[in-house]
Amino acid sequence: VRLFKLAYEQGHVESMRLLNEIYPGITKNLKEPLKLFSVKNDDGTYQYHDEMRDVLIEKKPEEIQLIKLAADKGDRAAQAEIAQYYELGLGVEKNKKKAFKYFKLAVKQGDKQSLNRLGCKYEHGLGTEKNMDEALKFYRLSAKAGDAVGQYNVARCYAYGLGVEKNDSEAFKYYKLSAEQGFPYGQ
Repeated sequence: VRLFKLAYEQGHVESMRLLNEIYPGITKNLKEPLKLFSVKNDDGTYQYHDEMRDVLIEKKPEEIQLIKLAADKGDRAAQAEIAQYYELGLGVEKNKKKAFKYFKLAVKQGDKQSLNRLGCKYEHGLGTEKNMDEALKFYRLSAKAGDAVGQYNVARCYAYGLGVEKNDSEAFKYYKLSAEQGFPYGQ
């Protein structure tokens, strides 16, 4: 917990988001969360957006119904978008299983931005069972697609031996790829 808080204080938004997922309510006492990437929940906790995605704007219920309808008809962008709404509880009841379902559908349709998100769901057991093999698979696909966050997550897996044998040279390779794209945590 201390390390997550320290990472957050240094600007790593994803750390606090993950911490709040693992220990709900821990972010209640934050004086001022990062406004651009946060959504306050009814219980006073915060959910954080992935920094590499566009910031979501809360929509009217009828707009969300249209997005869900498009997602259910197979629209890739709508699947990725509704997944985020379910993940964050924006305009819909927060539902990790539905978020996972729609991220998975978006990936099947070729949504490259959802690859890393799906990996996170598998790594942390959000809406599905924890499965580090699947997490690493999607992180690698994300990295291969050129996503800096995916490259960072592959690096992290190699650096700490998460789902793969620890390998400092592979970790360095992926940290470097991530950093070259300007992702601050890869540097």
